[in-house]
Amino acid sequence: MAPENFLNQAYSIKFMESNINVRLHKLTASGGCHRFLRETFRAGEKVWAQIRQGVFDCRGGSVMVGDIEVWRGQLRTILLEFAEKASLKKGELLVVGCSTSEVIGERIGTAGSEEVAEMIFSELNSLRKNVGVELAFQCCEHLNRALVVERETASHKNYEQVTVVPVRTAGGAMATYAYGHFNDPVVVEFIKAEAGIDIGDTFIGMHLKHVAVPIRSSVKEIGGAHVTMAKARPKLIGGERAVYPDKKENKKC
Repeated sequence: MAPENFLNQAYSIKFMESNINVRLHKLTASGGCHRFLRETFRAGEKVWAQIRQGVFDCRGGSVMVGDIEVWRGQLRTILLEFAEKASLKKGELLVVGCSTSEVIGERIGTAGSEEVAEMIFSELNSLRKNVGVELAFQCCEHLNRALVVERETASHKNYEQVTVVPVRTAGGAMATYAYGHFNDPVVVEFIKAEAGIDIGDTFIGMHLKHVAVPIRSSVKEIGGAHVTMAKARPKLIGGERAVYPDKKENKKC
């Protein structure tokens, strides 16, 4: 292989692995081997500097269909076990925190994916239809972790609405997708949900009722995103003479 083609082929391979198709300038070999190597090094540094600056930004890019279906299977297992163990009931509110970036293996807030958001919304919407729970999708911290809900949910739970439209860069891909696909979406600042699922460690605790009880699943991750779940129970109050319902969750920690 001619030396002037080596760098372009190497970077082309790297970009193909990342599903990114970019056109790089060719190097011109002149002035001997030492000069060529020096220019090769400089060109490499320039390429990686451009990557860090987002010139070859792949955020919001395509995700492999095979990956989506694997993640869908993981989510279905999680939701099935969650609904059973948490005894989700009609009318209860389920808060969803989700980083689609974490699902595809990237750092939270850096690579939001509409394809992943679509898959997760679809599965959660099926849960809503089958169980009767209501959904609230948490936005990112740029919107103070406000939530996208149906107007009907906000109305009958007496939640105060705020004025904002989530977008991927201020709200996140998941909340943005939910806002675009709910029947009549609104955004509220605060809720008190009976249950929650957190995909990618987005932190949903501020929106859960007291007292949150962790729910475990046989599946701990969706793609690269760590998953935690919780169901709230009423506080146990009183003192040593108080009597509590004869339920197993009240008899263990």
